Amino acid sequence: MSATTIDIPAQSGRPRPERVVGRALAVFRHSLGDPALRRAQLAFGLLWSSEWALTVALTVIAFRAGGAAAVAALAAVRMLPAAVMAPLTTVLADRLPRARILLGAALARATVLAIAARCAGAHDGMAWLYLLTAVAAVAFVTVRPAHSALLPALCQTPDQLSAATAVRGLMDSVGTLVGPLVATSLLVVASPAAVIAVVAVSTGLAGLLIWGIDGAGPPVRPTAAAPRLRARSAIRDARRYARDSAAGIAGLARHRDAGVVLCVALTQTFTRGCLGVLTVVMAAGMLHSGPAGVGALSTAIGAGAVAGSLGAVTLASSGALARWEGVGAALWGLPLVLAAAVPHETVVLGCLAAVGAGNALIDVGLFSLPAWIVPDELLGRVFGTFESLISLTVALGSLVASVLVAWLGIRGALVAVGAVAPAFTALSWPRLARIDRRVNRDRRARGERRKADVGRAERDRRIGADRRVGGDRRAGTAIDEVGVSVVAVSR
Repeated sequence: MSATTIDIPAQSGRPRPERVVGRALAVFRHSLGDPALRRAQLAFGLLWSSEWALTVALTVIAFRAGGAAAVAALAAVRMLPAAVMAPLTTVLADRLPRARILLGAALARATVLAIAARCAGAHDGMAWLYLLTAVAAVAFVTVRPAHSALLPALCQTPDQLSAATAVRGLMDSVGTLVGPLVATSLLVVASPAAVIAVVAVSTGLAGLLIWGIDGAGPPVRPTAAAPRLRARSAIRDARRYARDSAAGIAGLARHRDAGVVLCVALTQTFTRGCLGVLTVVMAAGMLHSGPAGVGALSTAIGAGAVAGSLGAVTLASSGALARWEGVGAALWGLPLVLAAAVPHETVVLGCLAAVGAGNALIDVGLFSLPAWIVPDELLGRVFGTFESLISLTVALGSLVASVLVAWLGIRGALVAVGAVAPAFTALSWPRLARIDRRVNRDRRARGERRKADVGRAERDRRIGADRRVGGDRRAGTAIDEVGVSVVAVSR
């Protein structure tokens, strides 16, 4: 990518509305103006919206088959294989060009889901449907780590990375809105199989977008080349993959601030797993809105996420990204308590919109801060470990929610689940403040080094220009002297 820069107006005091809008437009203009970043961001938006649409369709299928317990079981079937495979598959993000990893994941997922759509339309295809969606989840689990590790390679400055992460958060939010909205619209006029077919097509389109991105990879040593796939080296390659997969866990243990940032986000993914069950139970038992109500509740989360992302892009240069992540995690819990206290449809939709806004705040810090804390050669594996933990906590949340609904009822379950993320955020707040101070010091130091490098380059350019001018003058003097000598000789 060419060395472009982004000019985001600096914040001073309380920002005026026009300044906020100007900052947001500057962020969008940069991230969507560069061809490689534009393709990467749009591809992620398609992949994420398709995942949400698929989740709504599968939730409806499972709830019709066996209620809340079947929804929890389906989540476990999808997430547990992805959790096991995530560290192994995302090792490739630190070995091969990351755009190539995204392309392979998108094409594999599109193929598997096309077959799954056919199985969903068959009366005896449910077992195959669940198996294929588990395979699709394994393919999808590589998307976010590879994309998160790709963005630093496509950006030239820290502010560009923060801006690209904020726009990626917007794509995440738009996907959270558009995916359930499309699924709900299709469920009204068609079957869940039609939703899965549309998801397969959109995933294939994302692959076409990724096709045009030049491969970008980390600055790894030649010894870290991709493993050969010959049969006689299979055991050695398996050991190498296992060792590199463990490097992600070791990286989190060594860089504990990154571990804290990821743990705060894991409280959100646990709550998200719970909501996968609670939304369908709320739609059926508390709001009495039927299958379309599941999509409506998910759409409310997406609408709030889009609104939150429009505000979160102004935090791209904020010095409090870790604390804003904590605020976002708390917003994934407190509105659920309010929804349990006031179980009316309008209030519940508003609470879920607040939950979506919290999601945007989490993403800005979560996918920016590790790039400052973890070395780039470990970044893909650290995000891969996080993706594995996401799958585990989503599956755990689904199972816990089904138990809580059976024990406490829907309102009691909402209160219990809603208390988790705010409590953890309160305990982690002092550490989040220290992380912000550390990252701000590093950003200032890197900015000063960058200015010094630019100054040295400019000084060297001027010295070179002066030398060329001096050389030209000396050459001209020599030519004049030769000319005088030739004239004298001719006389």
